[in-house]
Amino acid sequence: MSLLGSNSVSERQQVTGIIFAAALLIGLLWFFALMPLQRKREALEAQNRQMQADLAKGNYLLGEMPLENRKLALLAEARRLADEWRESAVILSTFDDQAIQRTQDVSKIDFKVALFEVRERLSEKAKNRGIKSNFELAIDETVLSNEDARKRMLQLRAVEKVMDAAIDLKVGRVETVEPLEPIAHRDETTGELYLEEYPVRIQYVGTIENVYAFVHKVFEPGVAFVYRRMRLEKESLQDASRVRVDATLSALVFLRSLDALKAPPVKADRITRPMGF
Repeated sequence: MSLLGSNSVSERQQVTGIIFAAALLIGLLWFFALMPLQRKREALEAQNRQMQADLAKGNYLLGEMPLENRKLALLAEARRLADEWRESAVILSTFDDQAIQRTQDVSKIDFKVALFEVRERLSEKAKNRGIKSNFELAIDETVLSNEDARKRMLQLRAVEKVMDAAIDLKVGRVETVEPLEPIAHRDETTGELYLEEYPVRIQYVGTIENVYAFVHKVFEPGVAFVYRRMRLEKESLQDASRVRVDATLSALVFLRSLDALKAPPVKADRITRPMGF
């Protein structure tokens, strides 16, 4: 009986030892293998939720509707900016027929005939308005090519606009009026010429009311000029209202419509790999 009891105890101890060893092995496996994987999984799920929240906040979710809504919003913004550009170009354009000015081919004879006609018309108009016409249109009559003739013609038209405004406002005396060299504006990225600027310098004597009226006049559509500089001096110590004005104004000619302008190339700094889970 004692021998049987001893064998029985030994078998129970063995079974207990096996169970204990198996439990210990499972515990070690869970602690060293399964628990790190669980923590990594939880961290990845948290990162995924955060990325989805960021994408949802920026309306970049991969669903069709958010992308469509963002596309429509971008198109609406592009239309708004395009309309603002066109309106600004109309307001700032000195000449009404911008399309003609962009492509007009002017011959040497056309320019010389126009110069003669403008001189005669402005001189007669100044005389009829009682303005002392001590001025001379300081425009070079030398024309080497049709391209030079186009430039001279635009200079002449810019001077004509300025003089018409001064005469209409009945300034006291125009002393000088001369066109300066044109200024070309190009896109910094593409080098494309999109705007020409034709400065005109005018010196006249008039009242301070003439100055105010002249400033407002050249801001009107169809006459618009951009002021580059303006200097005022008292013309007489006896009459404080009379001033001498020396101003440089620029006529703007938009050579490209918005639709004709090329968008600058966009070069990615690096390849953006897809992200997500």
